[in-house]
Amino acid sequence: MPKGLYTRTEEHKNRLSKNMKKMRKENSVPWNLGKKWSEEVLKKMRGPRPSVAGDNNPSKRKDVQKKISKAQKILWQNPDYREKMRIINLDPKLREAKSKGGKSQKGKKQPLESVKKGVETRKRNGSYVAWNKGKTGIYTKEVIKKISNSIKKLHEDPIYHAAHKFPIMKGDKNPAWLGGISFLPYGKDFNKELKNKIRKRENYCCGECKKSQKELGELLSIHHIDYDKKNNKESNLIALCRSCHGSTHHNRQQWTTHFERIAV
Repeated sequence: MPKGLYTRTEEHKNRLSKNMKKMRKENSVPWNLGKKWSEEVLKKMRGPRPSVAGDNNPSKRKDVQKKISKAQKILWQNPDYREKMRIINLDPKLREAKSKGGKSQKGKKQPLESVKKGVETRKRNGSYVAWNKGKTGIYTKEVIKKISNSIKKLHEDPIYHAAHKFPIMKGDKNPAWLGGISFLPYGKDFNKELKNKIRKRENYCCGECKKSQKELGELLSIHHIDYDKKNNKESNLIALCRSCHGSTHHNRQQWTTHFERIAV
């Protein structure tokens, strides 16, 4: 039979429909009646299905892409197909029907229950892989700021806390609250010259993790060992990276003794 694109007339469609109805009446017995699946087939059917998401999608393989490209070239060589696509692109209704599958779910959010069910099913099958697993640097600084701001706004909402039963940890309700000493002003001696002097003394490396300022890509923070902002003696100051400096906000007494031993 020659290859190509064929358009079926209404008569042809009616004839096919009648023939199919006759075949169903004659062969009313299902093809799999009385047949049982073998244990090997059942194991394959019940076992974990391989994930085709992300990099596991076959269409991302070069050999598959070549096959798709060849098939598309052969298809577009057919004048009937070109004429059909031209008509579809000219008619807005046909064009909308063509892209209905992609646009039907565009901008719509799936219910949370269906998303959870889907994740649980993939976890049971062993085919669940997080989209960002093993990936670093996928978020820009602007995106990280937007995420951070949205999370802050979310946690400031009392309705959100009541729904999730999260205790409000802001201000004096936080167990690490020390009377608001973090808002106290620094001494006049705590200026840029003093900060640069401490950084130079530490060879522009973090006093805890030893990462260099060049490696971090930002200036080192200057930390007060005894947490007294007005005590700006050089022996009471140490240069720290942002991560290590953030860790010093908890267990203050332990960090004080730790840095005092280093200084000695």
